[in-house]
Amino acid sequence: NRQYGNIEILVGAFEEVERHLLKDSYQFITLIGVFEYAACYTDHEKPFHYMLSLIREHLAPGGKVVLAIENRLGLKYFAGCAEDHVGRYFEGIEGYPNTTDVHTFSKLELTKLFDEVGGYEYRFYYPYPDYKFPYSIYSDHYLPRKGELKDNRCNYDQRRLGLFDEARVFDSLIDNELFPEFSNSFLVLLERKSL
Repeated sequence: NRQYGNIEILVGAFEEVERHLLKDSYQFITLIGVFEYAACYTDHEKPFHYMLSLIREHLAPGGKVVLAIENRLGLKYFAGCAEDHVGRYFEGIEGYPNTTDVHTFSKLELTKLFDEVGGYEYRFYYPYPDYKFPYSIYSDHYLPRKGELKDNRCNYDQRRLGLFDEARVFDSLIDNELFPEFSNSFLVLLERKSL
């Protein structure tokens, strides 16, 4: 990319790279499969709050963060998929009892985190079957209908069990308006609020 004058590539630990970024300048910052590792990048006592606060300082007014992350309570984990980051069954849904360096979140946990950090407006989207290889992306304005979520055997990088018929369980969750809470992953657009 040396031939391009509008690209700068920085490599290093998050806090080291962050010092070289311009404040109030970026229209988009992407955290695709990265945010869950915030505790690996900093010793801050609240690494996830800290990371979102630092990133917000670099967004231009109206700039957006694109965050893609697994849902800690995604249906696939109840159905027998190993946790994506550590490869253990039920690790995330049990609250990460054996893990300290990676952490995914439920929709409620992310919402609380965004509200505590402040300075962002946010919208959730629901990639299906997950954000890595989505066939569809749903939103709160267009949620899946019964019978749409049939291809649930996808787990490309980890082993899995087959504990129940996920299509039927998804239909039950859709009937009870619970799909957003059990979506396998999230795509969240966080927009920096104008002051």
